Amino acid sequence: MRPFLTAKTNLHASLFCVFSFVLFSTSAFAQAGSLDLTFGLNHNGIDYFAPGFRDNYGVSIALLPDDKIVVQGYDWDSEHFVVCVDKDGYYDIYPTNKFDSRRGSFAMAVQSDSKLLLACQDYNETIGVSRYTVDTSNPKYLLYLDSSYASNGRVTTSFQASAMKVQDDNKLVIAGTAGNTDNYDFAVSRINENGSIDSSFGVNGIVITDFDKNDNPNSITIQTDGKILVAGTTTNKNGKTDFIVSRYESNGEPDSSFGVNGKEIVSFKKNNTSVPTLGLQADGRIILGGTLNDKSDSSDFVLAGLKSNGEYDSSFGSNGWVTTSFDSSSWEQAGVSSIALAPDGKIIMVGSTYNNAQYPDSYHYMALARYNTNGELDETFGEGGKVKLINNGYNHANSIALQKDGKIIVVGTAFKSGGLYYPFVIARFNAEGTLPITLSSFTATRKSKSIMLNWQTVSETNSAYFSVERKAGNNNTFTPIGKVTSKGNSNQLQQYSFEDVSPLSGTNYYRLKQVDADGKFTYSKTVKVDFGSTVTLKLYPNPVKDVLQLEGLNASSSNQLSIADASGKVVANTTVTGITTYIWNLKQLPGGVYYLSVKSDNTNASIKFVKE
Repeated sequence: MRPFLTAKTNLHASLFCVFSFVLFSTSAFAQAGSLDLTFGLNHNGIDYFAPGFRDNYGVSIALLPDDKIVVQGYDWDSEHFVVCVDKDGYYDIYPTNKFDSRRGSFAMAVQSDSKLLLACQDYNETIGVSRYTVDTSNPKYLLYLDSSYASNGRVTTSFQASAMKVQDDNKLVIAGTAGNTDNYDFAVSRINENGSIDSSFGVNGIVITDFDKNDNPNSITIQTDGKILVAGTTTNKNGKTDFIVSRYESNGEPDSSFGVNGKEIVSFKKNNTSVPTLGLQADGRIILGGTLNDKSDSSDFVLAGLKSNGEYDSSFGSNGWVTTSFDSSSWEQAGVSSIALAPDGKIIMVGSTYNNAQYPDSYHYMALARYNTNGELDETFGEGGKVKLINNGYNHANSIALQKDGKIIVVGTAFKSGGLYYPFVIARFNAEGTLPITLSSFTATRKSKSIMLNWQTVSETNSAYFSVERKAGNNNTFTPIGKVTSKGNSNQLQQYSFEDVSPLSGTNYYRLKQVDADGKFTYSKTVKVDFGSTVTLKLYPNPVKDVLQLEGLNASSSNQLSIADASGKVVANTTVTGITTYIWNLKQLPGGVYYLSVKSDNTNASIKFVKE
């Protein structure tokens, strides 16, 4: 173990005047994380739906290959519905489909041919998977049970699927639980494209994996090599919940190269975790996102990074994991529902947050956070990497999907305490910001004693000034170091520059904060420059007999020291921090010619010396 349908009543038209979402993020035109105002019937970034009699919950989302949006959920009466809309949230007739199922899971997946797979549990308590054809030629996007799949469109399974994923060959991998209510295990099965159970997978099509007590899967990812990752939670012997991940070969056998016999437990000290969701980076690293509950009444978003073999990735976040809060109060309750990884590797988590002390009526925000590939919050997204939405009631983001252009689709719930006819929502957020200027270039160049920043714009609208911001390589916070007035309005090439005459020792990161005349702002990309220290490394005595003294080290960073012989073989190495001088006892080193290498944030040097 190492230390988240036919509608009974159509209320759509009246709901637009009821709900007014407030976006808690500053934007100029279209900032990354802002609502996409090209989405929805009213072009406000949000569509509202009430297919059921009251209290509608949008639970899961999937995108068809042409980016059309499918949402699954249920209403107050546990009626199961599916809503399909086009990629921009438009439709001609209120699009709902009701099914003869209730109380089941809401796992959903899409085949490459656009056929829709739904986990189901019907009125007779029969569990399984159904396949539907989506009739996109009909303005209601009706779903038709695919009778060519299994037995009349439905395959019966031995367990309820809580997660599912379609392989490239259109075989379906499902995960759920097996066992009794007191102690259940991971159950993973695979279904052929025609709806039959794949008997070549595991034992008769199923694999059972036991971690601890009450192992509950929540998410599945298929690797490019066909291996299968399943993530969930388990209850440990102390009664706390931990993240768990299992990996299987393509035939269902546990992957012995992962964790311990194909299993990995991720424990966060003595805290509870919940709802882990799974992402896979391009280099094979594994991302787990969920909720971390501390000993008090607060909870945060949490991300953990694992290497491809299941070990903690210490380069991710802080020693392998990172937490995010949306409120500084100890009363905050933030929870994760879903995770998505963008093609550039950035990580997006969605869920909700609220402050029970500030909002005693349980007013909840819909919450999003975006992270860079190393686990740092992406400060170009929303405010400091975070976005919150509220409509003076209960709001929760339940699922996320990314369209081909990177735009972020979120399905959630918009429910006001004490309300009756309230809908679920589909919202679309911008993945990238649109500056009120067109920035054609932004560069940073090192000079002998300074760093010169240059940028060009080819158009400007209502622009006021640029704030030049900088941060050090080991710091997550940008600070302003200068201000440059912009042209305001221009359709011609404009040149700007700023000289940082006091750069930091080591790596300097720069970005432009473009501020318009209304005070709104957005950020440019980040550029970096390595600025070496003016201190000169000194090594003596040279030749050396016993003790070598090295001066000029960078006390503010880690210094990696190594000694190589004339053939290039490293014969000694060490790492020192917080000192400028290091004394190295080389008495045992044989006589000859050697090279001492020094690497730090601002140094990459090699010095030749002779050992007598």
